[in-house]
Amino acid sequence: MNPQRTRPARRRTLGALALALVGLGSAACAPHPTTAEASAHLKPPALAAIAHVTSGNAAVATLPLSSYQESGDALTRDSQAWRALALACMSRHGVNDLPADFDPTVTNTSKASVGPFGFIDPEFGGSHGFASMSQMNYPASMPKLSPQAQQLWTTTCAQEADADYAKSVPANNAGLVASLDDQATAVTGADSPVLAATRQWADCMKNKGFAQQSPDTVYKQKWPQDPDAAEIAIAEADASCTESSKLADTWFAVLAGYQRQLVDANATQLSDIASHLKNHNSAVDAILTGNGGSGGHTGS
Repeated sequence: MNPQRTRPARRRTLGALALALVGLGSAACAPHPTTAEASAHLKPPALAAIAHVTSGNAAVATLPLSSYQESGDALTRDSQAWRALALACMSRHGVNDLPADFDPTVTNTSKASVGPFGFIDPEFGGSHGFASMSQMNYPASMPKLSPQAQQLWTTTCAQEADADYAKSVPANNAGLVASLDDQATAVTGADSPVLAATRQWADCMKNKGFAQQSPDTVYKQKWPQDPDAAEIAIAEADASCTESSKLADTWFAVLAGYQRQLVDANATQLSDIASHLKNHNSAVDAILTGNGGSGGHTGS
């Protein structure tokens, strides 16, 4: 149960700005509010100054709720900690010399989103289209295990790693944060400035010869594993129209305004979550430095 691999992607509803970064937190236990439910207590934020968005990852890192969620790097460290526990188990059973990023259950064939909310920058979209190969950077080929070692990994050591990880690392309660994130995203997609920017985006795409009426219709298309000329052309147009319509700029500014209101309204609970997240990350660090997560397993 590698913690990185079991976290589902959280899909949004704004297409090319509509795919959240894998691992910003699972909303599996949180209901997805309707726009009306989410907007009942939120006011449209004042947009005195809108910052220009050049990087989706950087923009997400500045959002008010980001302080209460694990970043992509932190989620990668979670996965590394789990693997460290599994590898320690393998070593105790006499299987040594496996690389630190070894995981025979992971392949390099999955596709990942370009960035948070599907943000496409012109340079990336022009060469990679709407999706890239997995960003997890696993080796192209894993060392081959004997059938006995493979069985040891997938049963004994995977189970021990699950148990040791659960015992050593406080569970990160992402339910409230995910719910607040969903609320802010729902009202952002229906906010007047965002809708106006989306219409400008659609007009721009039409002028470039593409009939899509919203970014959502672009991202929901089934793209091939490797981008072809048609995908590259639409990705380049999408990136250009997102820039000219200031859609990403407006989206993140409005989203930040709604998140700010929700953070203020839930300050006490979020403070507890921030403390819990700090303890979670400290426990992961302890495993990675060899100072935690022994789980009491001392022999084979």
